[in-house]
Amino acid sequence: MKFLPNRFLKHTTYSHLTRSLLALVCAVALLSVGPLAAEDVNHTEAQVKVWIPDGWEQEADDDSLIVGDPNEEVMVAFLVVEGDNVEAALDAMEAELSEIVDDVAPDGEASEIDLNGMPAVVMDAKGSVEGEPVDLGIAVIMTPANKALLVFAIAQSSAVEKHEKTIEKILGGIKPLK
Repeated sequence: MKFLPNRFLKHTTYSHLTRSLLALVCAVALLSVGPLAAEDVNHTEAQVKVWIPDGWEQEADDDSLIVGDPNEEVMVAFLVVEGDNVEAALDAMEAELSEIVDDVAPDGEASEIDLNGMPAVVMDAKGSVEGEPVDLGIAVIMTPANKALLVFAIAQSSAVEKHEKTIEKILGGIKPLK
């Protein structure tokens, strides 16, 4: 099984609310599609920057940014929600994930952390895509612009160990703009 960024876009039916909530990645959408060098991408509206690994595919439309490794074993999506309501942000994320991943179940408890000076809630989950097991890393980050940045990484369970450090670096590379 492979994770193709356009597969996410093709199979997700965005609600009006979700479309309006994805403004973070609209600015990031200025990036070209295809493999690029590792870089920090600035988003002035959310007042954050995001690190994208060397050689990862990027696909953006008006509503989303999705990046994936060259072997299509991992996909990371970035979405933004206006305001600071974490519960609403988690509800929006749950709705989006249910369009892609079946049988999502938490793998442990959610944790509140400080991510580079920004409050965040993170959790792991497990599920399946087209019958194949996947691991999920989910984060809701309150940005300096008083917006919730939703980030979710979906990885083939068999490839998690191989990509764990890169996924951690992507999540740890989300930083406030200075």
